[in-house]
Amino acid sequence: MTRRGLLAAVMVLGIGTGIGPLRAEDTPKPAGGDKPAPAAEPEKKKDKFFGDHFALYLETRGGTSSFRDVENPVKITEDQNTQSTVALGDGTTGQFTIGWTLPRERGQYLFTYTGVSDGKYTLDATGYQRSYTSTPSAPPDVVPTTLPWWHIRVDDGVLHTTQTPPFWDPLVNDTNGNGHPDPGEMVYPTTVFDLTKPVASKLNSKLATYDLHYRREFGGVRYRARWTAGLRYFTFDGTLPTPTWLNQLITAPGVGFSDGIQNLYLMLSQKTRGWGPLGSGEVDFNFDRKRFQIYLLAQAGFLLENLDTDSGPFTYLATVTGGSGSDLVPGLGQITRSVSKSAWHTMIEAGFRVRILEGFHGYIAINRTGYLDALLVPTILSVPANNTQQDQGVSAVYNTRDIVVSTLTVGLTFQF
Repeated sequence: MTRRGLLAAVMVLGIGTGIGPLRAEDTPKPAGGDKPAPAAEPEKKKDKFFGDHFALYLETRGGTSSFRDVENPVKITEDQNTQSTVALGDGTTGQFTIGWTLPRERGQYLFTYTGVSDGKYTLDATGYQRSYTSTPSAPPDVVPTTLPWWHIRVDDGVLHTTQTPPFWDPLVNDTNGNGHPDPGEMVYPTTVFDLTKPVASKLNSKLATYDLHYRREFGGVRYRARWTAGLRYFTFDGTLPTPTWLNQLITAPGVGFSDGIQNLYLMLSQKTRGWGPLGSGEVDFNFDRKRFQIYLLAQAGFLLENLDTDSGPFTYLATVTGGSGSDLVPGLGQITRSVSKSAWHTMIEAGFRVRILEGFHGYIAINRTGYLDALLVPTILSVPANNTQQDQGVSAVYNTRDIVVSTLTVGLTFQF
């Protein structure tokens, strides 16, 4: 057979047996479908809630504090009352914050302690009584309003007390000629008592807050803001000097006032505890790529408080039944009271921050905080009028006072 005939025979045999070039549709297909199986992806690791690196946050500040004056008037009867003001100054304040910063700007968990203590204090008090002195020829009369008799001043650890009685002479001081003493006709020619003694220069009042809160920040580069929400525990321990009259009748004019030397005034111990929710909002204005920052902060808390006050034992004076009216007998009294109530804490702060290093900032801030209804004080004091009423004891009507603190502080923050 020729070569050409052999080649033709092979081609005919291949066509007949189905042998030929491999086509694309004849390639083996994977099981389970027309598409090839996808390659396995590596398993993603889940982020840890507190992150995988050390992210401790620390903040500390300290500075000076001053307190708004506390008005502390006390009335015995319509015939006798005392107006007094306690001013606390030269105080100090400190604050420490520790917490943890969550990754990916998910906020911070923080604990903050703030402490405030008083410095030197001043006390100004005036005892008023509806009585006066006069010449023997003057007719007995009732003055229409209370007049100043006693004055107390405590400053820099020195107590100074004076008694300067009001005086009226119908022949000299009756300027309108009605024959009755008028308040504008009273003169104060003679100081009867002028006494001085050293006293403690501080009241050792201390205020503290313990805040556990969460803080979150948001915003852009130029303007940012942050908010906090959490709980506060509040404590206050202090003393409030409270001059007052310690007798009820005015048959012996000028007698029975707690001048601080002959008769000691009340030293009311104050103890307040409270807790409740707390929140704040802050606006930040950044400059030079957040190197410098001005911020404004407002904070408010609503607390349930327990207030306790105790005068300790004190001596009052009662008239002797059947006596001349000026015969007095001493008695031992004490007033205590506990009250549970709700109260607000409010605060506003403005400050300036500067970035010293990455994660390290310094700042200066002014702050004004109101701890509302934090003091419990007597406004009306009732003492026995005579010795037959002494078994009834002493009682009082109370009201609350605010503690308002202003501070100037400098501080540092560090984010590890």
